[in-house]
Amino acid sequence: MIDRINDLRQEHGRGGERFDIYATTPESFTVDGIKQLEDLGVTHTAGGFGRFNPYGLDTDPEALQEKIDNLRRHGDEGHQQAALVPSREPASGVPSSTLARGEGE
Repeated sequence: MIDRINDLRQEHGRGGERFDIYATTPESFTVDGIKQLEDLGVTHTAGGFGRFNPYGLDTDPEALQEKIDNLRRHGDEGHQQAALVPSREPASGVPSSTLARGEGE
């Protein structure tokens, strides 16, 4: 779908203009998943770092400290993995490795 959007933008003379693609999917919740979205052309995503499914009907089982610990762990893992990913400039102008680390927004 993103390729089709980009083809249409090019066809109508707008291929060089800024165009951000936002997507939140199950892949948005892991560093590897964010990399997959980036490879598809997604420039922005939002995800979570714990075991709570915000789309489910269950009550959130995580205490605040558990959420903080999960966020820190995810940041540490993301920082380590993002260092291995070559930066690519998305339409937003913020390097994608920065987006994967949750910075730049």
